[in-house]
Amino acid sequence: MSGRTIFVAKRPRGAGIHRRTGYTLVELIVVISINAVLMAVGASVLGTLLRTEHQGRCHFDRASGLVRLADQWRSDVAASETGAVVPAAAALAGAKSQPAAPQTSALRLQSAPDHKIEFFRDGDRLRRIEYQGPAVVRREAYLLSDLVDADFSVSESQIATLRLTFGKDKSGARDTWQIDARLARDRRFAETGDSRQPTNL
Repeated sequence: MSGRTIFVAKRPRGAGIHRRTGYTLVELIVVISINAVLMAVGASVLGTLLRTEHQGRCHFDRASGLVRLADQWRSDVAASETGAVVPAAAALAGAKSQPAAPQTSALRLQSAPDHKIEFFRDGDRLRRIEYQGPAVVRREAYLLSDLVDADFSVSESQIATLRLTFGKDKSGARDTWQIDARLARDRRFAETGDSRQPTNL
């Protein structure tokens, strides 16, 4: 055997093994699907929160409007000598603008020959106009969301009544509120506990 030396080249460690540098199509589809589900759930939760916030704000606005209206109603009725239900056209004859919704009646309170106050419904608002002679002294609007009807009446015992009917709630029942006061005399009414009966303010 001759003295020649034979060198055998060693195979580098890891040679022939393919290393990935990206993601497969299946992995991308899974990630995209998970993100889509998370976005859908987030959008649903956000929508629910916005609806709840809107409903809460509407209830708060209605409650605030009812409290202010009840106080003003009692004050006006107690300070008036006479009250009468008149056609809306007569009550609005001196108004600068006509209400958006058709009206059937309005309440006119008279405390002096040249001083009167009129209440009438205008869509989801109850408006109050105070006159001194032919001039308008003050205008007010009470926002009452979901208001569908406002009924005025004056009894023989000189009780002026405002009955407000609102849209149906989740149970399908209509919410009705009633405000009463005696002409030329202050009178308070307690709130009824039976939700099926009109609630007196």
